[in-house]
Amino acid sequence: MAEEHRLQVQQLFVKHRTDSACVECHRQSDPLGMSLEAFDPIGRMRTRYENEQPVTTYGNYRGTEFKGIQDLKPILLQDIRPFAFNLTVRLAEYAKGRKLEAADSLAIEAVVNGAEADDFALRDLVEAIAEGELLRNR
Repeated sequence: MAEEHRLQVQQLFVKHRTDSACVECHRQSDPLGMSLEAFDPIGRMRTRYENEQPVTTYGNYRGTEFKGIQDLKPILLQDIRPFAFNLTVRLAEYAKGRKLEAADSLAIEAVVNGAEADDFALRDLVEAIAEGELLRNR
């Protein structure tokens, strides 16, 4: 375990993409996570980690390279629905206090579809989760 802590951050991301136990989840989350590496755990900007290793924020999302959150935003805006759908799932799981099940999928679709007219505004997503079927049927 101590050896793993000495690995550079980029090496850990490579491990995530190659280790069969890690790859499925990290394949989806790591590219977005890389864009946020310039923020420390409490949201302060940083250019180096505590061990003085430089922070890198570049990555690839759906085949398009980006150099940081400012480059990722226009990529996400090209097709925001998958992002909005995933955000809705995560918000609903947090609100329900459990992972969603197949039975929840129609309610998620209804929330996302209802928020589409206003470009998936966060307020619309949160209100629809709080007032809709998702929380009535915990």
